[in-house]
Amino acid sequence: LYSFELHGIKNCPIYEIKGPGMAMNRWNTVSVSLKPFGNCLSPDLSDIAKMKFQLKVNNLWDNGGYFDPGDEIDFWMDNFRLVDQDGDGQIIWQAVDAFDKYYIYFDTLNHQGHPEPVLGVFDQPRLTSSFGEPEAGGYFHKIDGVSDHQITVWNAPPTEKILQTYKTPIASQPLEIHAAKGEFEPIQLVINSSSEQTLPISAGNLIHENGRSMIDASYFDIFRVDFIEISYLSDQYGRLGYFPDPLYPINNHQSITFKTGLNQPLWFRIKVPSNATSGTYHGEITIGETNIPIKLIVWNFTLPDSLIFDSIFGFDLDQAIEAYQAGACREAFKTSVDETFHDYRIRPSFSENPEIPEEDLLYTLSSYEVKSAQDLQTKSNKRVWWEFTYTDTPPFTNPGVIDRTGVDARILPILAWLNRIDGLYNPKTNDWDLNPWTQTFSNGASNGDGFLFYPPNETFQPCTPEGTRLIPSIRLELLREGLEDYAYLWLLNKGKPAIGIENLSDVLAKKIIDSDTLFSRVPTAIYDIRENIAEMFANTRYLPLIMH
Repeated sequence: LYSFELHGIKNCPIYEIKGPGMAMNRWNTVSVSLKPFGNCLSPDLSDIAKMKFQLKVNNLWDNGGYFDPGDEIDFWMDNFRLVDQDGDGQIIWQAVDAFDKYYIYFDTLNHQGHPEPVLGVFDQPRLTSSFGEPEAGGYFHKIDGVSDHQITVWNAPPTEKILQTYKTPIASQPLEIHAAKGEFEPIQLVINSSSEQTLPISAGNLIHENGRSMIDASYFDIFRVDFIEISYLSDQYGRLGYFPDPLYPINNHQSITFKTGLNQPLWFRIKVPSNATSGTYHGEITIGETNIPIKLIVWNFTLPDSLIFDSIFGFDLDQAIEAYQAGACREAFKTSVDETFHDYRIRPSFSENPEIPEEDLLYTLSSYEVKSAQDLQTKSNKRVWWEFTYTDTPPFTNPGVIDRTGVDARILPILAWLNRIDGLYNPKTNDWDLNPWTQTFSNGASNGDGFLFYPPNETFQPCTPEGTRLIPSIRLELLREGLEDYAYLWLLNKGKPAIGIENLSDVLAKKIIDSDTLFSRVPTAIYDIRENIAEMFANTRYLPLIMH
C-alpha cells in the first residue's frame, strides 16, 4: 500500500491520503494531487511543514502494516516529479521564524531506458496507480541489432555503477560513442546469463566508413568489472552489499564465467590513435556467439598527449613489486607503472610520503575558500592544489570513495577548472597493508581511501606482460575521463583559464555546475558539453590549440 501525508495545513483535519494497493515485482505509476487535498478544497500550501511518502505491507497481523527492523524489501523509484499546479514554479514552506522561504531543487531527468509513464490528471484528492513489468530505467538500454539467444546484453553510461541485481532495460538504441583523437573512451556493457557459462570475449577492428582507414583491435583494453563487499557505509550516499570497483584486465579472446542471473559488467576502453582519420567507424564486440555492433565517431581534433593539468599521485613501488613478485624485473615493472599513470593522465611519485612543492598551497575540497586562495595565486604567485580525503563528505564530491556515484569522480577536474586550481594531490594510490579486496574500510575513514589500484588476487606469471598489469578502479577510470573533459575545456580556451576572467569554457561548464556542492548528477550531462565543443571545433573560428 502506498500513502501520502501532508502536515502543517491549517483547518485540514485529514492529512493522509490512503493510497492504492501496488502490484509486487512490478513498476507502479502513482500520482497524487496537493490541491485539493483530502477535504481541504483550497489548502494554503505555504504552511506545509512536512511531506511524507509511505510504503506499507497489506498484512494487518504483521505490525499493523509497518515493516519490522531487519525486514528487507527491494523498492525502485523512478521518474519522480513534482508538477506545479499554480504556475509560479516554486514549492515553499515555513520552517523556522528566521527564514521566510525554502526552495527544493530537482534535476530534470530525461529517462530513456523505458517508456515514461502517463501522468495522472490532478482532479481527485486521491492516489491512483498502474503497473508494468520490472526493468531498469534511467539511462540504460539494450542494443539494437543484438539478439538474446545466449545472453542478455545491455549498455550503461560509464558513470553508472551497475549492481549485480539491476533489472534488464526494455528500450533499445544503437551503441554509439564519440571521441577526439588521442582520447580514451570507455564502453560499459552489462551481461546477464540465464545459466552459468564460460564464454570468450573479443573486440574486433574498427573500419572507417571510407573503407580504407582502420583502428586496430589492439587499441582496445578489456576489463572484467569485479565486485567488492561494502560492510560499512562511507556516508549517507553509500549502500551496503556488493559494489563494482576493480577493473580486472583480460586479454582479447579470453574467456570469463558468467554466473546465473547476476549482472556481469564488462569495460571496453578504446584509445583513438592521434593520427586516426576523423569520421565514422564500425566494428563489433563478440561475447560467445553474440555479436554487438558498435559505432565510433572520431572528431577532427586531438587531445594533447602531455599532462596539461598538474598532479602528484603517490605510488608505493616497493609494495607493488612485492605484490607482483617483480623483483627480477624491477625496471620493466616500473616502466609499466609509468605508462599506466601516463594513460590515466596523472603524474606518479614514488616517494614514501610525496609532498607538493614547499611554496605551493594545499587544500582539501571542504577546506577550500576561493577568494583567499585566488588572492594568493594572483598577488603572491602561489600555486593551489586540491586533495580529496575522507573529510570531504557530502555535499562535496570525492573521487576516492567507492560507495559514491560515478559522477563524483568525473566532475572533480571540471570543478578544478572553474576554481582555477593548479593541480591534484593524492598521497596514496596503493595502500595494500590490508587487503582492499576484503577490507575496503581498513583505515576507518571511508571505503576506498588510500587506494585507487588493487593488488593481484588471481594466479599470474610474474614478469610477463600480463603479470605486470596494474588493476585500476572504476574511480580512477572516471577521474581520467574527467581529466579528458578538462582537456576539452583547455583546448577550447586555448590554454589555462585566467583568474577573474570568464571564458567560453566556463559558460559551458556552468550549464551543469552551480557550485562546488551543487552540480548535475545526470550521468550523460557532460557528453552534451563535449558535443558542443566538438561542434565549435568544426567551425574554423574555434580551431583548438595544437601542441607538439
